[in-house]
Amino acid sequence: MRNQRVRGLQSTVNSMRRVGKVPYRTLTKQVNATRLVIIFLTMLAVLLVGLWATKDLGVAIPSETGSISGLAVDERLKPVQANVSVLKTGLATQAGVDGVFKIDRVPAGAQHVIVAYQGVGHELKVVVEAGKTVQIGTIKLVTTQMAP
Repeated sequence: MRNQRVRGLQSTVNSMRRVGKVPYRTLTKQVNATRLVIIFLTMLAVLLVGLWATKDLGVAIPSETGSISGLAVDERLKPVQANVSVLKTGLATQAGVDGVFKIDRVPAGAQHVIVAYQGVGHELKVVVEAGKTVQIGTIKLVTTQMAP
């Protein structure tokens, strides 16, 4: 039985040679090389997509980031647990019970900060320097009355 398989394989290889086709071993080496190239290109594509995605999300390298901190209070100057976010970066935090907040890893450059509490908010433009903390001070969140 085994000899018949070997003879059959040999005759197939010989017929392939006669017709001009590539023998099985050479074909296997080519397939393995092709697989390696495909794997390499896939890994390269994943790396490039990852770099592109982090650029679009505003994720910055740590040496190119700074921090933003401040204090959120209401109209009676009582500390509030306001929500604080940096636009177009996905960075956000909530002020503590003492009203103090700090956001780290903010990309250096001009940024827009939103401080909001119970439907009242402020938008501030700040310039973040790499490796430094920008203190935006006390943000007073004052509710306004609607006209009757």
